[in-house]
Amino acid sequence: MKIRRVLSTIILSVTLAVTSFGMPMPSYAVDTDGYDTETTLEPTEEVTEEYVDATDGEYFEDTEDTEEALFDEDGFFTGEDEALEDGESFEESYDWETLKTYMSQEDTQKRLGFSKARHEYTVVASVANSGSDEECGSKDDFYFQLIFEKGNSGAVLANEQLSSDGFRTGKKESFIIKTNRDYGNLTGVRVIPSVKKKDDIDKLRLDKIAVYETLENGVTEQWLMEDVGWIGSRDNDGSETVTLDDISYLYPITKTSTSLNLLLCIATCDSGSTKEAVPQFEGTVKAQIDYETSDGVFRSKIFDMVSAINEYNTAENGYEGIVSETNYDGRTLMISDPGRMFRPNHMDRCVISLEDVVSVSDIVLICGSSASTKLGIESICASIVQNTGKLTLNPNDEVVRNSEVTTLCMSELSGKRPAYSLDMTDNSSATVTVPFTKNEIVKNEDTGSHEVITTDDDPRLSDVMNLYVFADDSPEYNDPANYSVVGALQYTDVYGNSHQVSADAGRMSRAVDEDGSVFFYANALSCPDMAVLSRLVLASRDPSGLGYSSEGCVIDHAVVQKVRGSMVVDTWYFDVEEDISSGEKYLMPSMKYGNDFGISAQNLVVQFTSDTKKVNLKQGKKDIGFRITYRQSVSGDENAVKSAYVYLTDVSVSEIAPGKIVSIPFNESYVSEVTGISAIASGNIEAGVESAYLTVFETEDDKMETGYYSFADGFNIEKNVENSAERTSDSKEEIGSVVPLILTFTTSEFSRISGSGEYDKVALKIGYQDQLLSDREYVIDDMSDYMMAGDEDRGPGKTCRIKVLLKDAADLSFVTVIPLSYSWNVSYISFDLGDGMVVRSRIVDKVITIKGETIILNVSYEELEEAARQEEKKKQEEEEKEKEESEEGSSDDSDSNKDEGSSSEQTSLEDKTNTGSAVNTDADSSSDEQEKTDTENTEASTSVEAGQ
Repeated sequence: MKIRRVLSTIILSVTLAVTSFGMPMPSYAVDTDGYDTETTLEPTEEVTEEYVDATDGEYFEDTEDTEEALFDEDGFFTGEDEALEDGESFEESYDWETLKTYMSQEDTQKRLGFSKARHEYTVVASVANSGSDEECGSKDDFYFQLIFEKGNSGAVLANEQLSSDGFRTGKKESFIIKTNRDYGNLTGVRVIPSVKKKDDIDKLRLDKIAVYETLENGVTEQWLMEDVGWIGSRDNDGSETVTLDDISYLYPITKTSTSLNLLLCIATCDSGSTKEAVPQFEGTVKAQIDYETSDGVFRSKIFDMVSAINEYNTAENGYEGIVSETNYDGRTLMISDPGRMFRPNHMDRCVISLEDVVSVSDIVLICGSSASTKLGIESICASIVQNTGKLTLNPNDEVVRNSEVTTLCMSELSGKRPAYSLDMTDNSSATVTVPFTKNEIVKNEDTGSHEVITTDDDPRLSDVMNLYVFADDSPEYNDPANYSVVGALQYTDVYGNSHQVSADAGRMSRAVDEDGSVFFYANALSCPDMAVLSRLVLASRDPSGLGYSSEGCVIDHAVVQKVRGSMVVDTWYFDVEEDISSGEKYLMPSMKYGNDFGISAQNLVVQFTSDTKKVNLKQGKKDIGFRITYRQSVSGDENAVKSAYVYLTDVSVSEIAPGKIVSIPFNESYVSEVTGISAIASGNIEAGVESAYLTVFETEDDKMETGYYSFADGFNIEKNVENSAERTSDSKEEIGSVVPLILTFTTSEFSRISGSGEYDKVALKIGYQDQLLSDREYVIDDMSDYMMAGDEDRGPGKTCRIKVLLKDAADLSFVTVIPLSYSWNVSYISFDLGDGMVVRSRIVDKVITIKGETIILNVSYEELEEAARQEEKKKQEEEEKEKEESEEGSSDDSDSNKDEGSSSEQTSLEDKTNTGSAVNTDADSSSDEQEKTDTENTEASTSVEAGQ
């Protein structure tokens, strides 16, 4: 290699003395490095990037290699030259002004490169691939020279910077050319093959040549020479004098563009599950970033995010990552390494380049995994990279490059927890669109720099943290009254920077929760732009706050909340169970969940108004989010906080309709009491909340009820506007309560009449008594809107259920069924009021006509007993009368008298029914006498006529 390099230098020094385009070449001598020191490049993974032109929807590909040269940040070689003194840079070790007029003998033996390089250009030669056995690459030497408006660079032997020592078929070979002057705009590239005999020519076929220059402001200028074709050595036919045109090829610029290098910081979090830890994500991530160009065209760039993160992580620290691949969606993508990527409470980073970008709108993530898993994303931040530094590991065990950046935009706030999530429970792909905050990139024509203009005031600047540390106050441990606790929280902001906020003895307070447990807390610890909580550091102090306390300061667990405004946007749990008296304890968030951390299950049930417009919901486009307002048992004050939004599409609700009832689950920690609910809409939705109630359970599994809260006052749901309702009751049995009513209808096995309208519109009128024993009615225009999921079939032999929310309901009085087209054959009806508060059932067994049928479902026990006594009295009178008539008349007359007696009995039953008798299946009415009465009342109620 060294011998060939010397010979090549001699040859090139001769050829460069001749003219180019008929103009004299510069008189100064150049070597094969083009006024520069030796450069070594290592091969890197090729990352195929795909662009989408929004104007025609066509795809085209572009592949970029990332090269890392052995130069320091000032552009000087650090590989071969002698070592410098500690703290001394290469530039500081020489007096450059003196070197202009004087050089020592020692200086002449060093490779000073003649001048400090002002510009560094990366040249990428794309070697063709014919698709056959034809070899398009070459092992011959090829020199490249950059042609500018005001001069030319030196010619560089590309082979010396190629790890393969040649150009490989179908590969992109990269090398660097530096200049010590600013020669203006690039106009072309000259390729000079080695001078060889005609029989030894080894041709090279290139698809294109791309030249890149990354400026200090993060801008990358790109020049492209397309359709290069075959390059071969030229025979000079024995001429003694030749020009560069005789032995080289000049390729003019065909396309120019300006690109920005963007640093993406992706903060991941847990999936929000409170039952069990979800397996960490391991799979593929295809990303599409959508942006606008200077001419107003919207474009998209698609790239392999896992490959890009791996490339960022492996540049200098020797980590190779997972190289196994999978074929997903027709593309080959890299599989993430769960030990280094997408770890909960960590941040991943990658750099991408966007051409001619003026604003970035969103990024779409498409994840695939062979396992059932979830990926939670807290935030994504995009910044313009000014320059890059060396990679290090930060305190959160993340690979970080010390880069100078200018923030461009970050993901919009979703109000959810996590902010964005991808669920792959079915071992399939999942997609999420993450919109960015408003941004605009403006170029300063005078300085050439790019400035960022943003218009949004980001509420993340006001983020604070609440820290709660629970002592283990078992008798064998030290009394928590004899020590105090101090803490520190280490976190990463949305830009990727590390911070620490402390809660010293002056900030931590002691309190007792509702269960009598001692805890220490510090509220409102400032953490602007917080993205990821890295670690919690705890230590104990004596009561004065000075020095460590005595042995036995055992902490059971700790909880950290991130609060934005009054909303708890994230929660981290720390399963401590350690003695902190001996020194600082460094703790990572725990994947353990459960009631140990005060987590309970809350279920909000909401009924939409009758004027709500039926609409199909679409995640991120047309949706409704609900959240609750509650007080905490550990807050140390009476201020209420709000949960994050839970959107209907996130809980598998796909549509809203008039009267429809939906259930929304929550899992908030340390809920003392619920004080309100609120809702917000995205997209064009016309809806309102008629009423709602919320049930608090000890845990999600055992369903042991610990709280019941009603919201009887309705409100409208508006786009991008949060409307709310305050709590009206904390009991089922008082004014202001809202309780559910479930009516169950069972139709007859066979319809009694032809054309029975089981599937037609049926109206209902429900009568009930409120807590003050006043009569109320609830009218349903069409019971189909109120049917519970899976119970829509009203055909013969079917059971269907409807659910409504009744305000102040104490008991049910009647139900009027009004088929609006045909009759309806109902055999059995029952109801459950207030989730078991009152349960009734009865047999109907009749055709309900179009005129409507009043079915009395409940009356008082006193009326039932009185009706039973009257029934028994009438029965005895009828038996005596029949006996007398039987003795006086003939057998025919006796038969007639029996018929009359039966008719009289039917009349008396009708009279009894009109007094309101009914069946009661409560446990309180389980006596033999009550069962007899219920049976008689059932027989009576089946004879109620239509229109009653």
